[in-house]
Amino acid sequence: MSMKNRRVTCLGCCFESYLQYRPITLIYQFNDGTEVESLRAKGWCAHCENISDIEGKIDQEPLRSRLAELQIKAGSMSFLIGKALGKMMGGASDNVKKEVENIQDQLRLAQAQGDRSRCLTCGSENTRPIAFNSQGVWTGFVHDCGGQFKLAPSDPDAPRFSYKSETIYLDQDGLRT
Repeated sequence: MSMKNRRVTCLGCCFESYLQYRPITLIYQFNDGTEVESLRAKGWCAHCENISDIEGKIDQEPLRSRLAELQIKAGSMSFLIGKALGKMMGGASDNVKKEVENIQDQLRLAQAQGDRSRCLTCGSENTRPIAFNSQGVWTGFVHDCGGQFKLAPSDPDAPRFSYKSETIYLDQDGLRT
């Protein structure tokens, strides 16, 4: 699939960069061998002095809510009876158990990450996630020159690029392995 790149300009100087949307999957490898899949975000890296791919933040609240729902469901009598019948009739896999484990792994990753969002290019923790408002101005961030970043108007005739999917392996500290 091809994606348009979005040009970002600074309103205070001649800085220009591009938001390149390419498919990236992050796989965190914990010391105990557990692997947890996550997504990346876009942000400003002060070390690179550019817009970079950074570690994405995991919103824990929806995960905690879903985990509570699944735990209630797994404890219900109808679920336990259905599970027992499923095993007797051919042994269907336990999707609830797999989903609970996945959510617990995601919450474990969120705990390990804390407030950290490393740059995936240089490994610096001095990053800020991108947050453009409805007018296309990056709110809450001021460039070194004192200007703000703004998304340039989209050009429907701009070239489109297709990027190969990339998987990046990181340790539990967010460093490439």
